[in-house]
Amino acid sequence: MTTGQIYDLGYTPHEGERLGRSGAMRAITKDGIKRALGIGRKARSKIMPMGLILAAMTPAVVLVGIAFVFKSELNLDSTDLLGSHATYFDLISTLSLLFIALAAPAVMIPDRRDNVLAVYSSRPVSAADYLIARGGSLALLMFAFLVLPQLVLFVGLAALDPSGLFSAMVSDSGEVLRILAASVGYVVAFGVPAFLVAAYAKRTGMAAGMIIIGLALLDGVAEALTHSDVPGASLAPLLGIGALGGTVRDWVFDLSNRTFFQAGLPLWSAAASLLVTTVIVAYVVLRRYRREL
Repeated sequence: MTTGQIYDLGYTPHEGERLGRSGAMRAITKDGIKRALGIGRKARSKIMPMGLILAAMTPAVVLVGIAFVFKSELNLDSTDLLGSHATYFDLISTLSLLFIALAAPAVMIPDRRDNVLAVYSSRPVSAADYLIARGGSLALLMFAFLVLPQLVLFVGLAALDPSGLFSAMVSDSGEVLRILAASVGYVVAFGVPAFLVAAYAKRTGMAAGMIIIGLALLDGVAEALTHSDVPGASLAPLLGIGALGGTVRDWVFDLSNRTFFQAGLPLWSAAASLLVTTVIVAYVVLRRYRREL
C-alpha cells in the first residue's frame, strides 16, 4: 500500500486588482519590448539590439557636437553641417531593417516554439489581442528607433539657428510631422514583412535571414520589372515593399523619386500599397494564430 504526500508549494490566489483584457495586452506588449531588447536574457542577447540603437543615435549626436564646435570657424549654414532629416533616413534605414529583422523573430517565435500559446488562451485574450500586442511592441520599438535620432538632429538644427532654439523649433514644427509620417512608412515597409515571416518561421536566426534576403529580392525583382517590357511593368515598383518606405519619405518631404517618376506612378501610391499589404498580412497572420489560440 502506498501513501501520498501533500507538499505546500506556496501558491496563493491573486488578491490584487483584476486588470482584465487591457491589462493582459499591456503585459504582452511590455514583454515583447523586453524580448526584442534582450532585457532579462543573457548579455549576448542585448549586444545586437543595443548596438544597432547606438549606431543609429551616434551619427546624430556626433554631427550636432561637431556643428556646435566648428560652426563659426566654417561659416556654414546648419543644414550644410548636419544635413537634412530626409538624408538622415537614408543613413539609418538599413540599421532599422536589421533591427526589426532581429526583433520580430525574438518576439514572435518563442511562444510557438515553447508551446505556451495555450497559456494566453486561458486568459481573456483573443488571437487578435495577442497579435495587436506583439505587433504593437515591435511597431513602438522601430518607431522610436527611427524618430529619436531625428529628434536629436531637429534640436541640433534649431539650436544652431540664428533666430534661437525656441523660435526655430516653432517655425520648423512641420518638419516634426514629416519625420513622424516618414517613420511610419519605414515601420510598415520593414515591419509588416518581418511580422509575417516571424509568424511562420520556427527558428529566429533563419527568420532574420529570410526577412533581409526576402526584401532585397523583392526590391531587385521590382527594379528589373520596372525596366522591362512585360505587361503591367509600370506597377512593378509597388512590389518592392522594402523600398516603399523610402518612397513615402520622398512623398512627405516633397522630394523626387526616379523609379516612380519613370513608371508614371504618384508617390502617394506607395503609401496606398503599404496599407493594402498591411491589411492582407493582418488577415493571413490572424487566420494562422486563430488555430493556436
